[in-house]
Amino acid sequence: MQRVKISLPAVVTHIAPALAGLGLAFGLRMNVEITERDNDDWIVETLGEGAGRYGLGLRHPVTRGMIRVFQRIERAPTGVTIRVNNPIPYGADLGVDALFTVAGIIGANNLIGTPLKRADVIALASDATGRPDQVITGMIGGLTTSLTLDAAAPIYRTLPVASLKAVLALPQTDAADADDTPVTKSNVRVPLDDALHHLARVPMLLDALRAGDMTLLVRIMDDKLTQTRLPRGYDRALAAAKGADAAVTLSGSAILAFTAGDPRALADAIQAAFNGVGVIARWWALTVDTQGVVVSVVGS
Repeated sequence: MQRVKISLPAVVTHIAPALAGLGLAFGLRMNVEITERDNDDWIVETLGEGAGRYGLGLRHPVTRGMIRVFQRIERAPTGVTIRVNNPIPYGADLGVDALFTVAGIIGANNLIGTPLKRADVIALASDATGRPDQVITGMIGGLTTSLTLDAAAPIYRTLPVASLKAVLALPQTDAADADDTPVTKSNVRVPLDDALHHLARVPMLLDALRAGDMTLLVRIMDDKLTQTRLPRGYDRALAAAKGADAAVTLSGSAILAFTAGDPRALADAIQAAFNGVGVIARWWALTVDTQGVVVSVVGS
C-alpha cells in the first residue's frame, strides 16, 4: 500500500499595489498525509488551524480534490486515511481552501501512478477552486504571476524574489472570522486616477521584491482600492507598522508587513496598537518560500 505526503506553503495574492495577478509563497506549510487502507473506509483526521471547520470523510476539501482525480481517471483505491496538519490561519486570504484541494489532487494522482502531469494538476485544481493564482503559487513557490484567458488553462511565470521577512498579524474580530477573501471594493466605479496610481507602481513593486529593496517597498506599497472603512483597531495597527518602517498591505482580514528589522519588535508594535482598543491579535513571522509543493511517496 502507498502513503503519500504533501507539503504546501501559504500563499498571498493580495499585495498592494498589485491586487491581482501576483502570488507570493511563505514558509508556513500545511502537511497532508494520505495512506491507502485495506478496507473501504475513508477517514479524515485534522490538526491545527481550522480543525473541525469542515465535515470529515467525503465532505473535506482534500477528499473532494481526490475525487476530482478519481472521476477523471475512473480509478480509485478502496479506502484511505487522510491526516491533515494545518498551521495556516483562516481569515488571512492565505489560500487554505485551495491548498487543501491541491493536496488532494496531488495525493490522489500519486496513489494511482501519476497519470496527470503538472500542467494537468494545475488546470484541474484551478477549475476546482476558481483560484489559479493560489494554486500556481502554492505549487511553484516563490513569486509568480498568472492569468487565465477565456476558458484556456492558466498562463503563469515565475519571477525573481529576494529573501524577504514579514509579519502577519490577524486580529480576533468578527471580520477576521468571516471568510478568507480580500477586503476590497467590488461592484463600484474606480476613479481613473486611483487605477493609474496602482498600475504605475506595479513595475516598481516587482523590482523591489526582486532586489529586496525595503526603502522602495515602503514608499510604493500604498493602496487606493481597498475599502477605507476598516474594523476597529486596523487604522492604529497600520499606522504602528508604518511607523516601524514596514511595507504594509492587507491580506484578507490580516495585516501583512514586510520588514528589514526584527519581526518580534514589529509584531509587538502591531499587537500593542490592537490591544489599545481592546482587540487581541495573533501573529506569525514569515519568510519567502521558494520550494513550492514537496511530495514524497513511500510504501506502507
